[in-house]
Amino acid sequence: MLERVNKLRLEQYKKHKPVDFAKTEKVVYEKYKAVLHGANVEQITRKNASAWKSFFTLSKKKKEGELPKWMKPKPPHKKRDDLFLLIRNDRYKIEGNEIYLLDFNLRLKFTESSSGLASRELLKYIMIAQGGSGTQGFL
Repeated sequence: MLERVNKLRLEQYKKHKPVDFAKTEKVVYEKYKAVLHGANVEQITRKNASAWKSFFTLSKKKKEGELPKWMKPKPPHKKRDDLFLLIRNDRYKIEGNEIYLLDFNLRLKFTESSSGLASRELLKYIMIAQGGSGTQGFL
């Protein structure tokens, strides 16, 4: 889903059109809301919009000569093949060394300390990897 919203925005950018954040968010929201829960879709599209706005700010600074010559801002893109989820803080619960994803009725064990995690506004990434004894989440 992140790839889809980013692709729509990248296509607009490459055609030298203004990136329409509201329209691209709506297209992706309608397609994925039933699968990922609407709140999660909104969170992902807004996180991507933030990355795009940061890119536009850096590009403007580059044109104005405020950035070093070696720095070349690039639009947001897929950085690696890791699978990740962006989950809003009211859509998960932490119980011991497990995280319970409410919208997916899924429990994942994690290996890092959970201290302070529940108080964060947003759980940014849960990396999912196949472990020796099943699926584990790495925070």
